[in-house]
Amino acid sequence: MPHFGEAPPLRRMLFPGCTHFAFEELAVATGGWAAGNVIGSGGFGSVYAGRLSDGTAVAIKRLDRRGLQGDKEFNTEAALLARLRHPHVVALLGVCAAGNHRIAVTELARRGSLRGALDRSALGWRARVAVALGIARGVAYLHEVVHPPLVHRDLTSGNILLGADGRALIADFGLARTLGHKDDTLPSLAPADGASVVGTHGYVAPEYARTGELSQASDTYSVGVLLLELLTGLPAADGARAPGHHLLAESLAPRLNDVAALQAFLDPSLRAERVPTPQLAAVAEAAAACLQPRPADRPPMGEAEDAATPLAAGLRFGAWGAAPRPWWGYWGFVAGAQQWDARGACLRQPIREAAGDLCGGHGTASLRNPGIRKPFPVRAQ
Repeated sequence: MPHFGEAPPLRRMLFPGCTHFAFEELAVATGGWAAGNVIGSGGFGSVYAGRLSDGTAVAIKRLDRRGLQGDKEFNTEAALLARLRHPHVVALLGVCAAGNHRIAVTELARRGSLRGALDRSALGWRARVAVALGIARGVAYLHEVVHPPLVHRDLTSGNILLGADGRALIADFGLARTLGHKDDTLPSLAPADGASVVGTHGYVAPEYARTGELSQASDTYSVGVLLLELLTGLPAADGARAPGHHLLAESLAPRLNDVAALQAFLDPSLRAERVPTPQLAAVAEAAAACLQPRPADRPPMGEAEDAATPLAAGLRFGAWGAAPRPWWGYWGFVAGAQQWDARGACLRQPIREAAGDLCGGHGTASLRNPGIRKPFPVRAQ
């Protein structure tokens, strides 16, 4: 059973602006922990929709003392989230760590999880591309802006939440780990040698599963699986599928560069939407790049983020025709498309090129990563 004791280190780790809530206040916010306000549950406990006294709608994650998560995991997630500020990372608003209570208060993702939205066929093509771009931006922030770099280790469609505006939010940092830096105020769930393998079946990178060696490329693999889910609507793992096809990545990765085969595994709702094949191919090829067997062959998430921006912009401007073009023409780069504040948080992105240029595949640079970079390559599986 997890040990729950007093946790004074937690208070020292929290950044200014992270409120310490009284248990009684959160009880009122959830209607006395009413079952009708439960919006999620698991081995950790339950998540409630609540409303604070100032009217703010929030998600309130209350840990079960008999559950799978104790002080160490709670402190890890709270300490990490308190340090993160990004439009595509769920915001921690505060905690309650009084006595035996371990409760985290975050912004409320009104549209639930990505997995739930896919199961309901509630996302059209434009929304899915926006989600893909949001995931890429959020993971790039964790890998390239946060110091020390942070590997999430559990990027799943259940841990990608959707805000009221459809904005993708990366959530559930209980398994996250920092890389290449010793920080006693930032707990890690894995031993120093990285031998502990954790994550969700169907999303774990093969080299991490074999050796326990963790890197940013482990998260990149998981993003590739998420792109497959956005294309197909199918879960990452399903024991009911035919032998050899239980895992979505293993089943589809060898066929992702075959444009003619795209329609065979496409989500029926997207087929009905008549999404142009070049657009589907662009996302499929990005998934193939993220799912490369060798970690060194996977693109850094900053490059994947840069590459996704013109696809979303092209959809916004209606610039995508049905005529086939090389995938790198769709996944070129947009000069100055990204603006970052002093904390590294990605702000709203103005599109500065004409729609035609967005489809031209010109290798220009982002403000965050100066210099000219070519589109990331896709190696044959």
